[in-house]
Amino acid sequence: MASGSSQSKGEYVHKPPKYKNLSEIDPEDFEAILEFKEYTIKEQWIKIAETRLMQQQLSKCYRREGVNHWVKCRHLAEQYLKMVKENRFEGWRKWE
Repeated sequence: MASGSSQSKGEYVHKPPKYKNLSEIDPEDFEAILEFKEYTIKEQWIKIAETRLMQQQLSKCYRREGVNHWVKCRHLAEQYLKMVKENRFEGWRKWE
């Protein structure tokens, strides 16, 4: 690491693409389309993983609280339902 880089070896940098939606990209620019596709799919999988983590937290709360889970875990259940609605996998071909 004598080159002065702040990144460790093997670290992946997840940077956003140049374009915000697919309609801004020239259909002939395959590199830009691939970059947009990869970024969009990775972002969606990250959100899905966050939803799964919330599901695990909710499950632990249900088991921990027993009969009081309706009251004690309500905030987690509401947050989980909101995440399930918002974080669906849509694919990358969404035109705006």
